Amino acid sequence: VADLLDWDWQPERGRHPGELLFVADGADGRPRIEALSRASGGVSEVAVGYTAVAIGDAIFYATDDDLGWIHRRDQAGDQRFVAIAGPLSQLAVAPDGRRLAAVMTDPDTLPSLCVVDVATRAVRCPTTTRMQNGRPAFAPRGDVIYYPSATGLRALDLDDWVTADADGYVDHAVRAAAHLDALASLRGGLRPR
Repeated sequence: VADLLDWDWQPERGRHPGELLFVADGADGRPRIEALSRASGGVSEVAVGYTAVAIGDAIFYATDDDLGWIHRRDQAGDQRFVAIAGPLSQLAVAPDGRRLAAVMTDPDTLPSLCVVDVATRAVRCPTTTRMQNGRPAFAPRGDVIYYPSATGLRALDLDDWVTADADGYVDHAVRAAAHLDALASLRGGLRPR
């Protein structure tokens, strides 16, 4: 690690027990995703990229070489996994491995959040999830994602409230408003999650 010029120590669990993923700048100044074996202390390059997470034997990452795409690297090789409508800054993975969170950045607006269903590759970017700078985090069951906003820490229930667009969210809210007892139950159950 000493020969790397600069590095960002936000380690992620790697593909194997005892492996950590982190980002470091290589000698050419390009960001590299590196894997550190805690057992041997050895470091190996995984990909040219600036954010990565592991699910099983697969690594999902973003690279400057292909902006707007999340890539997947596994035993079958490297492939484009899913396109995101904007430049990515960070990825996070749900503990159950079913979802990825992608933070999109735009110099003119606050960062926004997209959620990717890993099995179906469906991407949902709720318009109500403008973030402050920070990293999203999943609840232990993977059904809620927490993110920093201008008004504090916010929670997004992924099973109930994520929709494909603003109109879908409004339709869902109108239907939910007709069932006040269900809303009260939902609100009462959020704190335990």
